[in-house]
Amino acid sequence: MDVPIANESRIIVFDDECPLCSRWAWFVIDRDTQGLFKFTGLGSAAASIFVRDSSLLTAQTVILVAHEGTYTKSSAILYILERLSGYGWLSRALRLIPRRIRDTAYDFVARHRKALFRGNQQSCRLPSSAPGRFL
Repeated sequence: MDVPIANESRIIVFDDECPLCSRWAWFVIDRDTQGLFKFTGLGSAAASIFVRDSSLLTAQTVILVAHEGTYTKSSAILYILERLSGYGWLSRALRLIPRRIRDTAYDFVARHRKALFRGNQQSCRLPSSAPGRFL
């Protein structure tokens, strides 16, 4: 069972050693004008507090913990997009694709993300450039 969190809090747990995942986190931060989302890395102490199913912490997926529940894979991405200003339409359009197909595509990208999306981690933005957003 997940640790209950406040209605306004939503925590995105992501692989902070993956260039694609880090880019996704910054994409969300840059567009989350209401500050709905907080972030933490997969291996962090905060992740193990909020995500009780430890098998998820070794999975190749983004995890979203919200007061409604825990979301993974394409469901987490669509939940996040739905709440970003100007991206709700994209979330609704992608929901027309059956979850099984969305998650198959997600799994393919997840398996190959480090090879497909190489990047210099030293050039990534640091959490200190978004105070209060990282746990």
